[in-house]
Amino acid sequence: MNREAAGADFLHDHHEVIAAMDLLVVVIVAFRTLYVLIPIRHGRREIVHSNVPRHPTAE
Repeated sequence: MNREAAGADFLHDHHEVIAAMDLLVVVIVAFRTLYVLIPIRHGRREIVHSNVPRHPTAE
């Protein structure tokens, strides 16, 4: 079994528990920077949570 096949098998077997995160930097009309963090669950292709702070370390 080659590496690509092994990786594809792993993703197929575990897609319900795998998540990915996207971090976007958005400059709005007022020239302020917003940081958008979006975790996505692969199994159901749903957004788990989203947050848009003005600073990446803000709570």
